[in-house]
Amino acid sequence: MTSQLQAGNAQAALTEAEDQLTLLSQSTDSSRHKGITAAMSAVVVATSALQGVDGGLEAVKRFVEKLRADGNKRGEVCMLHKLATMSDFPDYALNTAQAALVMAQKAGFPQEEKALKKTLTDLYVSQGKVEKAPNRREALLLLQDLAREFEKKDGDKFDDANKNLDGYWSALTQNDIDATMQRIVSKDPSAYLEFLKEHGANVDVPGEKKAVTEMQGAGLQGKTGQLKTGPLEHLYFGFRASGISYGPRYRCCVLPTAIGGDIMSTTGVLQLQDISDDWERELQYNPSILDCALQAGAATSYYTTNP
Repeated sequence: MTSQLQAGNAQAALTEAEDQLTLLSQSTDSSRHKGITAAMSAVVVATSALQGVDGGLEAVKRFVEKLRADGNKRGEVCMLHKLATMSDFPDYALNTAQAALVMAQKAGFPQEEKALKKTLTDLYVSQGKVEKAPNRREALLLLQDLAREFEKKDGDKFDDANKNLDGYWSALTQNDIDATMQRIVSKDPSAYLEFLKEHGANVDVPGEKKAVTEMQGAGLQGKTGQLKTGPLEHLYFGFRASGISYGPRYRCCVLPTAIGGDIMSTTGVLQLQDISDDWERELQYNPSILDCALQAGAATSYYTTNP
């Protein structure tokens, strides 16, 4: 189906997806429920491509009723989640996602519960109600863990704490970051800012020289063809520490790398996050990928001082 969409054959893609759904619906295999949900998602994507988002929404609503009648609770939760992410109305999206979350919790679907909490967090944040985000309490606790290791300047544990925060940054405000980290930095600005810089944050260290000639002298010259993997686990922490708060959909850098041949030259591997909905993945020019193509350049600043 994807190949048909990429070729611009939306009708052929829809026919293919509907045929697959029909075959699965006729199956008596007890494990067919998962396949049916996936096939329904494919029909929604193809319908959206052919008829627009409104057509896709109508398909989702039909499938929710169908899955409910069939007793496919996991499928119903997944389709309600899709309905929430596709809706143009914030209140409707919020209520739908909350209903799906309750169902996932009662039925014991941890994977779906985690995904729905992320979506609800994004919805609350977009409305300026971060305090209601279901991931906020855990995010604050994880931030405290990060601050504790930062204060001790324990590099390995700081790295681990930073990784644990991945996926929770959107539930934190810039004030949360500043209030927690600045308290520690103020004790010894030079030492703590240097520690942050060593761990990938784009911060200025007092008294540091930034001349390009000194960057060249730091060992970046003469390394043409050598790729160095950038500090991926610190990339988005560095953005937050610098005042740029990227939400889950805009954290697509998988492998930022610095190229040693030319000063300030960077490449990167990008991939859409799982939170991105199916229809977003079919966009020819996805805004998340376009933005993340620029984000990968932050890896360069790391290697100018960490050759």
